[in-house]
Amino acid sequence: MKAAYGTWKSPITADILTQKSIGISDVLVDNGNGTVYHTENRPYEAGRVVPVISRDGKDVIPAEWSARTGVHEYGGSCTVVHNGVFYFSDGKTRRLFKVTSPGTDPIAVSPDNGNFRYGAPTIHPTHPHLIVAVLEDHTKPSPADVVNKLVCINTSTSSISVLAEGADFYAFPAISPDGTHLAFIQWHHPNMPWEATELHVVKIVANEADIELSGKPTRVSAAPSSSAAAAEESISNPVWISSESLVFLSDVSGFWNPWVYSLSSDAARSLLNAPLGVDFSEPDWYLGDYRVAVLTPEILVVAPILNGKTRLSLLIVKTGEVLPVADGERYVYVERMKRVSETEVVFVGVEDAVASALVSMKISALPEAGTTHPLHVLLALPKNPDYDDAGKGDGEKPPCVVLVHGGPTGRAVPGLKWLTQYFTSRGWAFCSVNYSGSSGYGRAYRDALRGQWGVVDVRDCTNSVRLLAESGRIDGARAAIRGGSSGGYTVLQALVDEDAKRREVWSAGASLYGISDLKALAEETHKFESQYGFRLIGGTMEEVPQIYHERSPVHFAERITAPLLILQGSEDHVVPPNQAEMIVTKIKERLAESGESEAIEKKVKYIVFEGEGHGWRKSENVKRGMEEELGWYERVFGLGIIE
Repeated sequence: MKAAYGTWKSPITADILTQKSIGISDVLVDNGNGTVYHTENRPYEAGRVVPVISRDGKDVIPAEWSARTGVHEYGGSCTVVHNGVFYFSDGKTRRLFKVTSPGTDPIAVSPDNGNFRYGAPTIHPTHPHLIVAVLEDHTKPSPADVVNKLVCINTSTSSISVLAEGADFYAFPAISPDGTHLAFIQWHHPNMPWEATELHVVKIVANEADIELSGKPTRVSAAPSSSAAAAEESISNPVWISSESLVFLSDVSGFWNPWVYSLSSDAARSLLNAPLGVDFSEPDWYLGDYRVAVLTPEILVVAPILNGKTRLSLLIVKTGEVLPVADGERYVYVERMKRVSETEVVFVGVEDAVASALVSMKISALPEAGTTHPLHVLLALPKNPDYDDAGKGDGEKPPCVVLVHGGPTGRAVPGLKWLTQYFTSRGWAFCSVNYSGSSGYGRAYRDALRGQWGVVDVRDCTNSVRLLAESGRIDGARAAIRGGSSGGYTVLQALVDEDAKRREVWSAGASLYGISDLKALAEETHKFESQYGFRLIGGTMEEVPQIYHERSPVHFAERITAPLLILQGSEDHVVPPNQAEMIVTKIKERLAESGESEAIEKKVKYIVFEGEGHGWRKSENVKRGMEEELGWYERVFGLGIIE
């Protein structure tokens, strides 16, 4: 059938995406008996997060419970299991609970204090009633007063003892197999974990009551401790390969590469024969996202990123060889990897034609010359078996939705994405831009956004449309830009670009919980990101007040001419609702002052999802958000479904 692009009838509805779609947020392996678990995000159950026994799909916790943590607001790992006893952080009370048998009533094992949030729990191997975890204390709720610590929780007495404090943040607690040493990551403001972190190892002694430190922690680094490189070194993924050796990922070479630390020699060495110009990890936005699994002390499974795609590989510890895993090229994105046995790992994997799924596997971007960076995009063209790929067949090119990923230190990953299919099956092109500052292309590319946030990301997104239009792949006159969180900020910045020609590239926009006022965000955001913006912007508000003003879209709302849809959660603590309200008010005031009051509904639409935070968890809100966005673009471009 021939039909205009953007008017195709698609079998992929918002209902399908919300009712049939389950996201997997974590993977766990019971080291006591080898049972594999995973946690499911269920939009159709009001966004409940449910630990599940993977082999039979049985829920671990009763229907009224949800396993979530608010540490760093973004959360991450908040469950752990040993010999069938399952521990989790309750999303409502924030306490730690244990379940001794699937479906039985949870039993509280931490103090009754709603100000305490727990994350990244790990069980002591010889004293399994003791759990080491990150504790985030919100007794004083102001971001500057929130306190993070590393603690030991005695689940028999519901008591807590402090293991490490004084740093602004902690992550990745890891206890050696013999239970005698603890490794952990810490970092300080103004750094984010992909900018500068510290790895520490300390001897510990466990008893029935708690865990005690024996001596002072040793800082482990891939660089000389007093060097400038050590001060800016980002370390991630500490994993014990034996009771003597600890593997970790360091970006001292410019890319996150694997290193190993020896307790006996108190020294670290590279596990590679020579540094590789690829990242073996992603930025640590969420707690507990491991990209390294130890099959044996001699063989590791790793996930290097080659040309934007994960390539599962084996790392031979003795020789430093990195060998591709058979069939590993199927998975273009891998996260949450865990060891099951000497010959098996489990992870969340994405294939080109298969969405994110739990995978059990048996183990049998290049830099350009000069000072500029390449422009990395993922382009999906219209595809629907019921329609001709050529649209109407008259030379028409498809309209395009450009996705700006969040972070901004993150990336759009390849593989099957239902959001992409939602548009491409309707005759749209869908372009995901890994702009300068994205992860997966090394430290230099990741740092390219320092001091340039709101500038180079906008430039790259705008140039992506121009280049794709010039190559004949899309209709450059029908381009919409959409993004959430920091991606929403880039959307707003693109629509207020001081260069009118660049603004005119965009015919429509959709900002999901996006940032409009950098100064207000710096004053109100949560602790984890409270100083993130300083390096992205180029300084504090006191140091560069003019830049905060110049790069805040709310101050230039009069420049917005493209119709703008804004979606926001009422309970968002990462980007508070006032960020959306301020720019919506400014746009409406400008339209009223210019005598365009009747056009307000066509120029800006603001929807608040009550009870939602930084993203939508409830299926009805996910569905409405997608349908509102598609409908917005269809109205702007004058498109309608042709039966």
